[in-house]
Amino acid sequence: MKVRSLQRQVALSTLAIALIGGCATTPDLSAGNPLPGIGLGASGTSVLLSWAPDGPLGRQLRPNSTIQLVASYDTDNGRVTGEPVSSTRVGAAYAGVKFDLPESLNNVATSPVCFQIVQNRRAIPVRIARPGESSAGFYYSEWVERANLGRQLVNLKQDKANIDLNVANFQSGDPQFLEWQQTQGISNAEDCGGLTVASNTSRPSDALTGAERSTAVREQCVALFDDFAKDDFWKKLKPGVTAASLARDIQSQLPASHGKRSSADQLVADINRFGAGRSYFNVAELPFSSASFDNLFANRGNVNEVVAVSLVEAFEGCLSETEGRFENAYQAWLKNRDPSVRQELTEARRSECRARFDNYNYREERLQTWLGKQAEVDGKIARLQSEQATSLPGEKSLIPEACPFR
Repeated sequence: MKVRSLQRQVALSTLAIALIGGCATTPDLSAGNPLPGIGLGASGTSVLLSWAPDGPLGRQLRPNSTIQLVASYDTDNGRVTGEPVSSTRVGAAYAGVKFDLPESLNNVATSPVCFQIVQNRRAIPVRIARPGESSAGFYYSEWVERANLGRQLVNLKQDKANIDLNVANFQSGDPQFLEWQQTQGISNAEDCGGLTVASNTSRPSDALTGAERSTAVREQCVALFDDFAKDDFWKKLKPGVTAASLARDIQSQLPASHGKRSSADQLVADINRFGAGRSYFNVAELPFSSASFDNLFANRGNVNEVVAVSLVEAFEGCLSETEGRFENAYQAWLKNRDPSVRQELTEARRSECRARFDNYNYREERLQTWLGKQAEVDGKIARLQSEQATSLPGEKSLIPEACPFR
């Protein structure tokens, strides 16, 4: 580390002598020249400021103080003023600092970029200004050109990341489509014309009507009521509860004159008739409202009139919903047996099949589009990287590169 520090000091010292022009000569105080004892130059991707240790700037810039390089310029979205570009600390052993420039500015500049070196938000003068010129602002046009290319590269690489993501997505294919295609046993859209919908001559177990349906409706809801009575929360609230005992508790809470008493009587009769009931289709539970459970918990599992009404209404709701399910299943079975309906279903299945292939083919077209965009942006990135590789000046004074006074 000490060797690198020494090398850096020697390099800066050499450049400072060239920039300042030596302290022994009488300074030229003509307009456009540097302030006495000040050196400002560029070397590749660095800006270097040096000063005479016994000069005004040397007395101002105390060791370990921070100074910044900032930039102001126009963009397509308006003016940028004082954008921090680089920062450094003043050392104790050498009257000079080096600002390492980044790969790019935060935006693409649409005007010349004016740099200033500032401390505590105050610009440090570096030259004796001509009329209309800034005493502190300076240009480094070669680096700005490179930086604009760098910002364009950043933007292009962001675009490329999005394009690469889309390419990967479309290249992954459509596993669901391929699985469906294998299941259907078809290889292309033309095969969709051979798909049919077979007649379902055997009646499904839930396609019921008449007295058979009436019985099944009550069996289904008794089964759900039985499941409810076996729920784990009864073990904590009121162990030993069964569907039959719960139904009797409901019945006992509703007097003969109550509007829900007949439904409670029927519930008891259904449980006595069907026992644990029978499930014809999967339903998680009776349509109990949250109020039912709240009342049960509030009463520690004891059934009062409010709870009884809530549970009876849930059972009635189950009967209504189950009746509708059986009716829908029955009507669907009848339609499936109708040749004209079966033909409509066949055409619908074929149309769905063609639509799946159209969607899959569209994915392939989109993949080719994204691959084209990927090749285009890769080409732009390569060209910009080649342009950006143009070498910057090895050594250049920035004193003459004055910005206009603003």
